[in-house]
Amino acid sequence: MKADNWLVNYLETSPIHSSQQIIRKSEDNCIVTIDVMINHELEQELLFYAEHIAVLLPVELREKLAERIKKQLKGYKDIKKKK
Repeated sequence: MKADNWLVNYLETSPIHSSQQIIRKSEDNCIVTIDVMINHELEQELLFYAEHIAVLLPVELREKLAERIKKQLKGYKDIKKKK
């Protein structure tokens, strides 16, 4: 996954998983890998970081998270329309 650079210190002190490795750091972001089974708990953990991370691989997880975010956004837009 790609994480905002300001998140690096947090990820180093509080890893998402014990398998986590920070592969590359740049001025803008860092690339992080984890070796885990994909499940609901992982999705929740990744969604906790919201706009500060983006899953690069596997594509299926990235698409599933994107769909969940779209549904959440739709819920907020629907509330706005009802006012």
